[in-house]
Amino acid sequence: MTRNNWACLFLAGLLLTACRGNSYRIKGTTEGIDEGDTLFATMDFETGLPFDTMVVRKGEFELKGRADSIRQCIIYRAHDEETSALLFLEPGTIRVKLSPVPGNTHVSGTRINDRWQQLTDSVALYSGHMDRLLSQYYTEGCTEEERASLLSKMTRQAEGLNRCLCRVTEENIDNELGYFLLLDGSMHHADRLRLIAKLPKAMREREEIRNLLNHLMTTDNESDAMSGFDEMGSFDSDMDDMESQTDFGLPE
Repeated sequence: MTRNNWACLFLAGLLLTACRGNSYRIKGTTEGIDEGDTLFATMDFETGLPFDTMVVRKGEFELKGRADSIRQCIIYRAHDEETSALLFLEPGTIRVKLSPVPGNTHVSGTRINDRWQQLTDSVALYSGHMDRLLSQYYTEGCTEEERASLLSKMTRQAEGLNRCLCRVTEENIDNELGYFLLLDGSMHHADRLRLIAKLPKAMREREEIRNLLNHLMTTDNESDAMSGFDEMGSFDSDMDDMESQTDFGLPE
């Protein structure tokens, strides 16, 4: 074999490796979804226009494609808002459990999707605990002293959630997970401004970020949902016990 032939084979091998390295594979299972149902995958969050479809066979579905960059994606069932999964298209095998039952949908398998699911679990944990505190707060017969104690607990946990979101956003400031969390609006104004400054230039120049920056610069921080909370210490012990049940949890 000539040197040119070897060179051609070598280049072909490099191209094949590169293609495999940028490919993703979604392997999904379903719960409460009928055989033969069609699922849609979209990256257009405004219109929901799908870029591909999948058919449920024996409780499973699959989708393959290229991931030249990390992109947000939603898998959903038509006319059924409860049955959807938000995930991030990135190289590797992405595992999805899709269910109409709130909290039962799950994504994993790749670095960013694992991180996203851990954060989702932590926020669900926080929300459940906050709901219980609110229920106690509005219980008939709750004294002013008890309400003050409950409010203090809710304050600490709201601050803890803000710190958690800031930490995960900063850890992923160079990818779509950090970008998504910045747009979500659950952090303090000042923290969002600080983190926007750390975005890669290409992300800072996106229209959504420019609009967000303008909004943050012109909106009084008092409108921030969390701005009324005073600076508090770490979580109380009952929340710490709950955090130990997850791999991620909210920060101490």
